[in-house]
Amino acid sequence: MNQQYDLMSPNLLVSVMDKIDTPMVLINIAGCVTYANAAILKRLSPDGADYQGRVFTDISDGVQTGAFQRSHCVITATPNPMHGTVQPLFDAAETLIGQLFVAVPPFMQTWSNLDELQNREMRWETAMETGGQAVWDTWDTAGDFYVSQTWYDIRRIDADRYPIQDHNWTDHIHPSDLPHVLSELERQTAGETDDVNYQYRCRYDDGDWIWIQSRGRVVTRDRDGVPERTIGTDTNITAFKQIEAGYEALTERLKLAMEVSEIGLWHFQLEKGQVHWDDQMLAIYGIEDEQHMRPQAEWLDTIYPDDREPMMAYSENCLRQKSDFSKDYRILRPSGEVRHVRSRARYLENHDHSGPSFLGVNIDITDDIAKTNALEKARAAMEFESRHDPLTGLANRRKLDEVHSQIIAQAAHNAATPDFAVLHIDLDRFKEINDTHGHAAGDAVLVHVAHLIKRIVADAGLVARVGGDEFVVLIDGQSPAGWLDDLAQKLITATRMPYNFEGEQLCFGMSIGIALHDPDQQSQTATFVAADLALYQAKQDGRNCARHFEPRMREAETLRRLSNRDIERALRNGEFTTRYQPQFCAKTRQIVGAETLVRWDSPDHGLLTPDKFLPAATANGLIAQIDDFVMQQALADLKQLDEMGLDLPRISVNISGARLHDPALKDKIHTLHIPAGRLSIELLETTFLDVNEPVLMANLDMLRDRGVTLEIDDFGSGHASILGFLRIAPERLKIDRDLIAPIDTSKGQRKIVAAVVEIAKLSKAEVIAEGIETATHARIATAIGCDILQGYGLARPMDKAALITLLSD
Repeated sequence: MNQQYDLMSPNLLVSVMDKIDTPMVLINIAGCVTYANAAILKRLSPDGADYQGRVFTDISDGVQTGAFQRSHCVITATPNPMHGTVQPLFDAAETLIGQLFVAVPPFMQTWSNLDELQNREMRWETAMETGGQAVWDTWDTAGDFYVSQTWYDIRRIDADRYPIQDHNWTDHIHPSDLPHVLSELERQTAGETDDVNYQYRCRYDDGDWIWIQSRGRVVTRDRDGVPERTIGTDTNITAFKQIEAGYEALTERLKLAMEVSEIGLWHFQLEKGQVHWDDQMLAIYGIEDEQHMRPQAEWLDTIYPDDREPMMAYSENCLRQKSDFSKDYRILRPSGEVRHVRSRARYLENHDHSGPSFLGVNIDITDDIAKTNALEKARAAMEFESRHDPLTGLANRRKLDEVHSQIIAQAAHNAATPDFAVLHIDLDRFKEINDTHGHAAGDAVLVHVAHLIKRIVADAGLVARVGGDEFVVLIDGQSPAGWLDDLAQKLITATRMPYNFEGEQLCFGMSIGIALHDPDQQSQTATFVAADLALYQAKQDGRNCARHFEPRMREAETLRRLSNRDIERALRNGEFTTRYQPQFCAKTRQIVGAETLVRWDSPDHGLLTPDKFLPAATANGLIAQIDDFVMQQALADLKQLDEMGLDLPRISVNISGARLHDPALKDKIHTLHIPAGRLSIELLETTFLDVNEPVLMANLDMLRDRGVTLEIDDFGSGHASILGFLRIAPERLKIDRDLIAPIDTSKGQRKIVAAVVEIAKLSKAEVIAEGIETATHARIATAIGCDILQGYGLARPMDKAALITLLSD
């Protein structure tokens, strides 16, 4: 027990107490009154003997027995109760010697002011609840820590399970955020700041991480400057953080952050026709006179003229129905600046005996509106670019397919037969222009031809660019007899005129295939296929002419296709072979892998690329055998390279959709020796369409278990599904060459490629840029963020011997 001191001996404290007109009582360490100053005797009793030596808790209410800590109490042993505080006293050696009661000045005890405090507290609590904010109050010297129910609610936890007196809230903070929070707490303890303002993530019972915004202030410090009491609020800003992340993905690669504005508090008393605005409300409205009580009419005058009438109607309706207020509208500041505000309020019936009123908050959402508008413009621009050719501005294949589908759907809706025609156009001698004059000349010719076709077709149909030098005109509705022939002839005649490019006269022509929709054909693409066959016939007939589709053309096409017997013979005779196209690190240009490509070295047709035989192999059920050959050959060649000491980090092979859906794939894969991490499977975008197919997903999991990595091939060719991509979660994503080709001339195309890169990075996938033809392509693709480069500009497909030579250098 601490030594007791004689507090009645003359000392500075007693001397000061006598000279102060504030009622004060000195209490020794035993809890007994040792001295009452003149001010308290004057107000309570002129005889000090009434209090001298009495136990203080016998004449007061609210003091914790035996507790020496600051607390509120009331002296009750008198006709006039006196409110005040009791706080501990220490000597110079920091030893507790007693307590001191100090009365609160009488004017602070009046009922009218207590009502005002209650009023303010209600406004504050209502504003916090409306804004979804939790209140906390820490009093370190008293060991108190108060939190409101909202504090538990925003964390989705039970107050009984985590009682605040046993709770260490920092234990639940995200490890990445904890250092910053602890640093801010240390700054407050050190006296560097009184402000509390930080954000952090927290989680309870393995739930989701939620974002908390803590704001507050150190209210009192002890004589050493250590914080005694800190009060503040917590706000769940998870939704805002999610929106912010979504905006980031959509505008700096679609990045826009939605920041929560400061909340302005207002209280509108209907009977008085006045509204109380706090400082933040004045700031939102740009008012600097610091007058908080304002007439109702002033609010109406601040509303933007176009919004005034609907806002008046809405507010009057809320008054009639006594309903809560929730509206976004525009205001005019005194400076003439237009701002957007979001207003939310609660209707209160006879609140604080002052009649009906609204308690609400306003938030300045001007920046959010601006960001939303910018996002909408960016989305519209990207939507346009995704449906139009970046070079010519014409519709692309995606747009063409959409319009074609709309024609079919409209006819079905009207219970009618679709009636449309297709002109498939291909330029003659265009390759010569590219080879002789360069790609810049070729691009200029394409733009020139696009303008010619668009001008001649006008509003009669949709003009689309569907390939390098291929165009399609889709004519909706029945055309007059001979009109399509006249249109085709006008197009051919227009392209007979040489095009002047940098002083050079470039000559080219145009071949056109024409097909009318045949209702007997069930396939929706049959008309396009027919137009393509007619175009082939026009080429065969000498070019620079137009031909209508005839059924015999379909029969001729069938004869041109390779037969099932031919492919089976090729497999038996070992006519299939492999080629390898190296892949290079975008930053170092070191070889990081190679894609395996299959070729058919046919004795009848020469060396054939996959587009010549894979369709027939797929149709005849032979694609799995070709897949088996390619994978086994690739693994064998990789093993040989390892034995030769040549470093090829990874080899990739394509695998068909049918193969991935084969339940027996697991048994066949287990017979192969696959070095972990060295083999990658390339999946076509069409795989995305089947991500919910159990056999497919089981086979993908099996491949990963065997150490095989996954790549998405030809991303951007038209079947992409972001959800499918995320579900498969490949290690690499290969951007289609048609997306890469225009990045050296089209800013919009670069944005699209950059967006694809951003999507891949969010999934931690490497990005392979396919179709790198020039040094400019390589430079731009690297700058955009592609990790790996592949294309003729770096290395063409080569046989195993050439690959060995390349790796040996």
